[in-house]
Amino acid sequence: MGKYEMIAPANSFDRWPEGLRQDLQANAMNPMVGSVLVSETDELRVWHLLVPAGQRCSFHRHVLDYFWTCHSHGRARGYYEDGSITETTHYPGDTMHLSYGAGEYLLHSVENIGDSDLLHIPIGLKAGFGELGRHGSIIHPTLGPLFRMGSVATTVALAIDHPIDAGIGAFCDTCLACRKYCPADAIPDQRSPAAGPDHLGHDRYVVDTGRCFPYFAKHNYCSICLPVCVYNHKEWARDFEGFKTKLFPTVVMDDPPPASDLPESRKRHWYPLIKR
Repeated sequence: MGKYEMIAPANSFDRWPEGLRQDLQANAMNPMVGSVLVSETDELRVWHLLVPAGQRCSFHRHVLDYFWTCHSHGRARGYYEDGSITETTHYPGDTMHLSYGAGEYLLHSVENIGDSDLLHIPIGLKAGFGELGRHGSIIHPTLGPLFRMGSVATTVALAIDHPIDAGIGAFCDTCLACRKYCPADAIPDQRSPAAGPDHLGHDRYVVDTGRCFPYFAKHNYCSICLPVCVYNHKEWARDFEGFKTKLFPTVVMDDPPPASDLPESRKRHWYPLIKR
């Protein structure tokens, strides 16, 4: 994980911004640990937390075992019930697992002290770094889908790049590797007009997160769709040109849990219900 620093010890309430202690008192039992509850079963919940630059989420209480994964680079300041303050630099892919015993909990608030809340995939597509694959990740013509992105926001006058059409999206229309190997059966057969256009104006493929997220959460990881991508394994992809297949990735495919969807009345993002 990135750099973690304790910048104020316990009982440093005098260093808290005005109104923060009132927020602590008002939300001491707040169970909303994210911005949007994406999926929920009898065993687990999947939350998405988005804190825009310069803003802070309300205090909330963790009482269940959980793990978090960071999607983008950023800096966060944490305020805790005992008055302590921390600052952390996060990088894409940072992950931490936490457990709580009977009567244990974590009560805190998180502030985004970075200068941007840019999402890497839209920026990468607009910059011509690759194309959007069937599995919902960027595919680079050379690097494939397995890479970590970073973004630098600047006001410096620079030459502007543009989206590219390298034929990757067209190839995804005929290649079904990620769909066939998805253990949760969450990747679609067809593009979705309801999802809107991608950076090239084509209908997007949209993953059924009601299937994908429960599998990811149950097994603490997945991403099988990325290592099986043809653009990540040029050696075994040569059979498309008539050469003998040489390599194929080893993947572990466990049985998926049942699909899980929030009721329409709850705040959630849209996704298709694939084969159900």
